[in-house]
Amino acid sequence: MFAVVLGIVGSVFAVNNAGNLGCGNEGGSAPPPCMVPPWPATWQMNASTIIMPCNYTGYQAPSTTAGWGIVDFDWSNDLDGWSAAVPMNNDERQLVQVKMTKGSPLTANYTKVWIYRNSVYGYPWFGSVRKLLDDPDYKPWFLMFANSTGPFTSPRCDNNYVPPKCTDYFHTQMDTPRPDHGGYGQCYPTKPNTGCDCGTKPCGFYVFNHSSTAIINNQSFQDWFIDSYMLNEIGGSSLVDGFYWDDTWYPGGVGDDPEKGMVEDMGLTKSDLLQLTASYQANMLALRNRTLKAGKFAWQLMTGEHVSVSEPTACKADLRKYCQAGASPQSEAMYMQITGPPGPAPGPPPPYTNCSVFNCTCKGAADYYGINHNFGCAPPGAQNWWIHEAKPCASPTSCCTVDDYTKKLPPYPGCRYKNGTSLLSDLAAFLLIRGDYAWLGHGWHGCSQPPASEGGGYPFPPLLNDDYGTPLGLCAETSSDSGVFKREYTKSTVQVDCNSGNPSIIKK
Repeated sequence: MFAVVLGIVGSVFAVNNAGNLGCGNEGGSAPPPCMVPPWPATWQMNASTIIMPCNYTGYQAPSTTAGWGIVDFDWSNDLDGWSAAVPMNNDERQLVQVKMTKGSPLTANYTKVWIYRNSVYGYPWFGSVRKLLDDPDYKPWFLMFANSTGPFTSPRCDNNYVPPKCTDYFHTQMDTPRPDHGGYGQCYPTKPNTGCDCGTKPCGFYVFNHSSTAIINNQSFQDWFIDSYMLNEIGGSSLVDGFYWDDTWYPGGVGDDPEKGMVEDMGLTKSDLLQLTASYQANMLALRNRTLKAGKFAWQLMTGEHVSVSEPTACKADLRKYCQAGASPQSEAMYMQITGPPGPAPGPPPPYTNCSVFNCTCKGAADYYGINHNFGCAPPGAQNWWIHEAKPCASPTSCCTVDDYTKKLPPYPGCRYKNGTSLLSDLAAFLLIRGDYAWLGHGWHGCSQPPASEGGGYPFPPLLNDDYGTPLGLCAETSSDSGVFKREYTKSTVQVDCNSGNPSIIKK
């Protein structure tokens, strides 16, 4: 249930005053203009990078995220650990991960570490949420099923229990741990005829009632949401620098991760949705202000920017928009996504049984296909060879290891490239348009990876570790309708030729 970031975060966007897709998506409901972080700006390139790492099988080893500027851990991190814990303790494990990363000598002093919070769904594997779900006094702060009889799309009961464990609190079963291999994570019940222990209610995604006006134990919902959930002893820790605020309400329902039939299951009317949306936005605005006051930031407070370097007409339009003083990156925090890997080179796939195309070595395969934290452009056969067939096989999980990752920059012989779709293109476009607060990187790309010792991790690209200096001005088109855009830095000249899709960064 993740926002797989494709150039811009999530699926529901605010539009800022310049007409760009802006903050307000996926939980950041602040009105435009977007905000900037409450810490000093930097033009240091390695500090201007961002990733959202995740490892299902355990904590993310600090060696696997070393070098990145912002490391934003997803809630699925250490899924095997927290889903098997009794009680489940996702929130606490996020802080353990932060401490591991911040405390490692491999982590750069410029690295900031963020954690995950959902702004719409209440996860009972977070202790702060489970406490409320277990206490009937807090019922007004959650949305209910429309009635007790149904029929419903989302089940009211956990039938792993005998008799079934049921509740009137609406919840979905997406991405929910189960006592078998069919769930999102697996628990291990200690008693027969039971299921996963999420407290007094079935495991699932519960839904916060942002419109509740009930004062419970001297707190409003907004008070609890900010003080006891978002900025509690975990989110409020001085080690936590920021957040990923997932999901959002809009007048049609839940914006990013709606479960089929959930609006009908809760019996929500159009008027209800409008009220929930307005209340949600008010709560998120209050959260934004408190987060900034606490010296922290959130992914959803950045604009999502993109330059279509590979498409000449779009590239020219994009850069003419960005190469002006009023462009949003010059006054607001921005995020730009690294382009995904290219496709395999044309022609029939090589015979992986003899692997001669890459000299039958793990290092050869990595250099041929661009394998590092992902499989680059390696087709399924080469991926299978890397995991299962390379000799000698390092482990049952992956034959090749992180030590085999390519250290070479693209292009890679086994990949088919379209001009304007390389890391160099992304970096050049980023340097052309960025302002004081900007990050280049990627969001959630899944969590299925071996440990660092067996080929997992997020190696830091050497190209992003260089010093390009500080800008001497804005980017500009070299001449009228030339389609070539240039920006001078103190230590480099950055250029993108939209006609050919060719980028260049020349060091001075």
